Amino acid sequence: LALYGVDGTTVRVPDSPDNRGFFGSQYSGEQKGLSGYPLARAVPMMALRSHILVAAVIGPYGDERPMALSLWPKLPDHSLAIVDRNFLAANILLPIERSGVQRHWLTRAKSTSKWKVLKKLGAGDELVEVEAHRADDLGLRHEPGAPSTKRLDVTGGDVTDTRDEQAGLGAGPLDDREG
Repeated sequence: LALYGVDGTTVRVPDSPDNRGFFGSQYSGEQKGLSGYPLARAVPMMALRSHILVAAVIGPYGDERPMALSLWPKLPDHSLAIVDRNFLAANILLPIERSGVQRHWLTRAKSTSKWKVLKKLGAGDELVEVEAHRADDLGLRHEPGAPSTKRLDVTGGDVTDTRDEQAGLGAGPLDDREG
């Protein structure tokens, strides 16, 4: 599989009324107020083996996850997108695996992630199921047409401890692992 990384960052832009109006600023609290410069949100996609920047979205300061949606069509078939755990939401990740061939995603589990082990696949690797009513971090209830459960591969960390934030959650075509 080709490996890609996607994560958001912020970039300072020159301070001007137009830039503040378009990009916005970070609010630093009552005592500090707005950030000294307007901030742009950048969400790059990098080919991890070559470190080549494949695509990027730059826009107003705010949530990086919706911006990533425009990157998924650029993700090639037979690839794995490694994303920050902030991206652990069905409406963000399911589009990766729903289009193309053998497109997968991998992220770290959140401390609130909960799952039911279905099958042990190997040392530190298990097939698990996340139920929609317990899947706030996957946002399954909020994704139109989403399944009532989602099967994921959990690898690394202590896969039996759903609070282990070192465990990675991955999904995509599960092929013969479901049997």
